Amino acid sequence: MKLTIAQALQKGVEAHRGGRLQEAERFYRAILGSQPSHPDANHNLGVLTVSMNKAEAALPLFKAALEGNPKTEQFWLSYINALIKEQQLDEAKKAIVDAKQAGIATERLRVFEEQLQSESSPSSDLPQQKFGNQLRSDQDELSAAIELREIGKYKEAQELLSNFIEHDPKNSEALSLLSQVLLLDKKDAEAERALTAAASINSELPSVYRNQARLLLKQSKKSEALEKAQLGCKQSPEDSESLLVLAACLGENKRDLEALPIIEKILKAKSSYAEAYANRAIIKLRAKDTVGAIEDAEMTVSLKPHLTQMWQLLGSLYYQSGNPGEAIEALRSAHKNEPENAAFMIQLGEFLRQDNKVSEAITILEQATELAPKDAKAWTALGVTFQQGKRLADAKIAYEKALALNPKSAAIASNLGAMAMGAKEWESALTYFGTALEIEPNFAEAHSNLGVTLQALDRFDEAESSYNQAIALQPDYAEAYSNLGINFYSNGNIDAAIESLKKARDVDPKSGHSELVLSVLRARKAREVTETSSENKNKTNHDLGSSSNPFFLKRVVEPELVLALLEMQSRDMDEAGNTPVFGNGKCSPDYNLFDASPPIIKAVEKDLISLVEAAVKSKIYLADSFFNIYAAGAGISPHTHLNQLDKNEYLKLGKQKFSLVYYIAVGDQDCTKPGVFKLYDPEEEILPCEGMILVIPAGRRHSAVYNGKKNRIIIGINFYTL
Repeated sequence: MKLTIAQALQKGVEAHRGGRLQEAERFYRAILGSQPSHPDANHNLGVLTVSMNKAEAALPLFKAALEGNPKTEQFWLSYINALIKEQQLDEAKKAIVDAKQAGIATERLRVFEEQLQSESSPSSDLPQQKFGNQLRSDQDELSAAIELREIGKYKEAQELLSNFIEHDPKNSEALSLLSQVLLLDKKDAEAERALTAAASINSELPSVYRNQARLLLKQSKKSEALEKAQLGCKQSPEDSESLLVLAACLGENKRDLEALPIIEKILKAKSSYAEAYANRAIIKLRAKDTVGAIEDAEMTVSLKPHLTQMWQLLGSLYYQSGNPGEAIEALRSAHKNEPENAAFMIQLGEFLRQDNKVSEAITILEQATELAPKDAKAWTALGVTFQQGKRLADAKIAYEKALALNPKSAAIASNLGAMAMGAKEWESALTYFGTALEIEPNFAEAHSNLGVTLQALDRFDEAESSYNQAIALQPDYAEAYSNLGINFYSNGNIDAAIESLKKARDVDPKSGHSELVLSVLRARKAREVTETSSENKNKTNHDLGSSSNPFFLKRVVEPELVLALLEMQSRDMDEAGNTPVFGNGKCSPDYNLFDASPPIIKAVEKDLISLVEAAVKSKIYLADSFFNIYAAGAGISPHTHLNQLDKNEYLKLGKQKFSLVYYIAVGDQDCTKPGVFKLYDPEEEILPCEGMILVIPAGRRHSAVYNGKKNRIIIGINFYTL
């Protein structure tokens, strides 16, 4: 694929930063071959050429960059530095004058000027050659420190600057630069000391004002930071770095409308200024412009991949935008940059867990707890992940450690309560939910779960009170309404149960659980009325649940049905919420086959329901459904998919769960071992035929054994009866 100029430039910069100079040069020269006046390509090739001790060859490249964009500060600085390297001192002085006329007022320019024109200029006893070497040496060291800062090598920059300052302790520019590097390396106390030393030498240095503003922002002294930033810009009104700090301070003081034009001005003059894009990303985020924030954050990390905080922001933005894969990769980059940052590891672990990458999430979060053993957030995240991975004993230990570290966390106490509830350790659950509510009395979820616990202990009135408190705190709490409905039913009040479940459905129309339970209760209510009427007193329904034996029904299979299912096999099933696995005898994940299906399949659903309801003389309720195409030689595949509608058995549906297998195409029955439906305990084998509907109690183990040479097609339904 042919690269655009922007892509080629990015590749060149990446290679340059990675020390792959020949590769970088190829990209830069390829751009110049197509666009000879490209400012950034000329400048970057010039910088590369200088690094190879060919400053003279770099001069025409820098001139070309300046002709393309004379407002870019770095172009002037690189050009002047190259002139000094070549001891073209008069030309360097002239370039400084030209830079000022172009509006460049950076502190580094002032340093150049002072060293060239002040008291340190060559005297009668200081030969020109010696002066040039001295100037070049000092400026090279500061430039090298700045370059190290730009690529995120903060420790190396600190070492270089510390050595420099040891020989020149009154160099305010070096001290100020050191303070900035220390701030970037999160060494705020050391940064403040270096900054104080710089200010004592020259308190009106623009870089001192900038770094004072940065430090004050980190200390949440936003108004004071703004004052310092304004003073810095007053001293150096065209300096991009000073302007950017001012924009950041304005933003932190809720003055984004003033900050944004400043950033636009900076980017117009310096289109590759990563920090400017970073600041604009934050402004766009505050304005809820997620797309714009992502674009600027992406530009930031493409220019400076070491800006870890921006990778973290990008990860959060990706996740909010429904791109978990990209979010994970962004956090991987943050973790790579700072492998001992526990906060990044926790966030990465959370993203991995939510993307069902549980094993990897556990590994990352265990590392986080090793790095930060007193971080309650790390232990909590690990507990949640263990719980998702069904490692319940480990989850409990992690939660207990988290609660010991943060005993005022209602959420952790509630998590422990939920675990106890799942294990049916009702008294422990009561204690934990009680603790959670002591800490946070308005914790709606804890009230609802306390209700479930009380209900399990047959304390229905107290459970009702807990559910009502949850609903009062969170009126749209569908699960609380649903739980309240089940509580009413358990307490013998079907009418109240129906009303509460109606509210659950109204609050959350997508709640299939509420709708299903509501249907069950309505039907039971209707059956009670029917059975108490005089004309129907002696009528009894077929009790399918009383027998473990399967029964059979027959249906004519339409050719259109086979074609529709084959078509479904060939397309992605995202619209149904899942992507089923076909062939090789593997059952697809549970989903509702009849959702987002062709009309012929929807019609089959109604027909199957009618046939089964007529046979069992009772209404059925679908729990889930699927279909499979068994490839030739598929082997054995169990049919045990049955979602548990009645998780806590409040509806007493244990004997009313069934699986239905409908054979649409039976495949090849002429193999050595026929394709059979096999049941266990006691063992029984059933030879399928076209159009056969087999209904088996869910409690009876069963599997499909198939080794034929032709594909077999089935539909599976799991359901409940009354």
